[in-house]
Amino acid sequence: TLALARIGDPAPLTALATSPSRALRVDAVVTLRRMGNAGVARFLADSDEYVVAEAARAINDDASIEEAIPALAKLLGETKFTSEPILRRAVNANLRLGTAEAAKRVADFAARAGAPENDRVDALGALAVWPKPSVLDRVDGSPRGPQTRDSTIARTALAPIVAPLLSGGTPPARAAAAEAAGRLRVTGAAPALLATLKADAEPTVRIAALDALRAIGGATAEPAIRAALADRDQ
Repeated sequence: TLALARIGDPAPLTALATSPSRALRVDAVVTLRRMGNAGVARFLADSDEYVVAEAARAINDDASIEEAIPALAKLLGETKFTSEPILRRAVNANLRLGTAEAAKRVADFAARAGAPENDRVDALGALAVWPKPSVLDRVDGSPRGPQTRDSTIARTALAPIVAPLLSGGTPPARAAAAEAAGRLRVTGAAPALLATLKADAEPTVRIAALDALRAIGGATAEPAIRAALADRDQ
């Protein structure tokens, strides 16, 4: 792979995307990663999840391959993947794009019942920081620089899924949904958050709902405080 990367001809490497040899396809991905060549995106369609994961690492990690980020982002719309290395990088790719389409894709994934729980929580966390992501990459910590975006993009994507997640999600997903709603000031979620604060079985979720209602403010702030003061958990 080092020798092929120094030769620097991507065409024979991208052609290996159709090779029946898994080893050759992996070597092609590693070589294209060394070259920083966007042709590695062809391997995102591979039938082997390990090859796809290596392609996702090549595109997202370290210096990353910017031209291939949109292709990685689109993977989140597919339902066949369960690999955390793939899904985390696909979520992150959408966050890096920052478009309304990307935010909708992340929200749809967060609401997908069959998706791995940890990755759904990660998707909600990405929406929560959408207006101002960390200067460090969410996956590998590489510096990406400051970004500031209109919070309306993430708020619009999150709003329809907050109430369903609060009523039917797992405890980590319910807490993450409440936190995201608070960070993004999703005012329409206030009634569902108040109901969660009053009735949810998990103290951590009730606390997250209270924090979100405090951040949103408005008419539900006082009932939220009264409900929290009367809570059964110390």
